[in-house]
Amino acid sequence: MTSDYILDETATLAKRSCGAEEASKFLETIQRSIMVTVVRVGEECFKKAKEIFEKYTDKAWSFTDCTSFALMRELKIKTAFTLDEDYKQAGFETYPLINKQ
Repeated sequence: MTSDYILDETATLAKRSCGAEEASKFLETIQRSIMVTVVRVGEECFKKAKEIFEKYTDKAWSFTDCTSFALMRELKIKTAFTLDEDYKQAGFETYPLINKQ
C-alpha cells in the first residue's frame, strides 16, 4: 500500500535520476500492479496531515510524511517500508529496521 503523494515524490525522483521514460514506466507498473494499492489523500486526510505538520514544528517532517502518518493512523498500519527515520519519530515501526546510534 502506498499513497498518491508518495508516488508523486518517487516519480519525481525517478525522473531526475533516471529520466522521464523510466519514471513513466514506474508509474505505469504501479498502476497495473495487483500487489500495490494506491490510497488517495483526500480532504479529511489532508486536514489531519496539516494538523500533524503544524503540531510538530520541532520535527523536520515533510508534509508528504505527515500525509503518510495520517493515512497510516486512519488505516491502523503500524509498519512502514522506509529508510526514513521520521516514521520512527512519529511512533511507527519501520522495515528494514533502522537503528541509528
